[in-house]
Amino acid sequence: MRFKLSLYLITLFPLLILSNSEDTIFSKDKCGKCDTIININDTFLVKFKCNESRYIKAIIKNDKYNGLFLAWDKTGRLRSRIQYCMDKFCGEVMAWDSLGNILTEKYYNADYKPIGLHRIYYSANRPKQFTHYNDSGQKHGWEVSWYDNGNVKDSTLYQNDTLIRGKIFYYNGGLKSVAENVNNRQLYSASSYSPTGQKTGTIRNGTGIIYSCDSLGNNCHRIVYRDGKYIYNESD
Repeated sequence: MRFKLSLYLITLFPLLILSNSEDTIFSKDKCGKCDTIININDTFLVKFKCNESRYIKAIIKNDKYNGLFLAWDKTGRLRSRIQYCMDKFCGEVMAWDSLGNILTEKYYNADYKPIGLHRIYYSANRPKQFTHYNDSGQKHGWEVSWYDNGNVKDSTLYQNDTLIRGKIFYYNGGLKSVAENVNNRQLYSASSYSPTGQKTGTIRNGTGIIYSCDSLGNNCHRIVYRDGKYIYNESD
């Protein structure tokens, strides 16, 4: 019997929750000994013992996860709790570290759409990404990401899934670029900066050139816009 679930949930389940990957096929042998299988009308209550350190209980119906998925570590502490409806997230998606600190907190409605505030952490009190969704599953409000050193990576304002404006930062915390006037995915006003804070490019009234670099300020390349539309990237 094969069950659908990302292999990452078995070995590094917090990473699965961050990536929303639940489609990989695996057999129970990937998880080790299957301690218990209860089959009632093609609905299985399955208990796995994984790598001597992971204990998982799941409800599977017609080869799909359908119900509450729970995983514990070897100390008996609950490490993840996921609500599935036919292999899709349809409720609370939670993960904790070994001390009980939240690593992931997400919510989905009955239509499998993300809603409310989704929070992801590198570790306790070290945020990685916060995203706001409206009741229709659209990004609505601020989405903020952080580097692992605690500096903000990017900060973007959305309205009904449409990007309104945003800022991107270097690893050292310096401003990398700012998009101040975005309309229907077209860019009309933006500026780019070097890691030392010098302005390197400008887009005004939808036309101009900005420079994009990596998080350390290396591997920079020009990006050209005309009338709000992307025209050319010298790395293309």
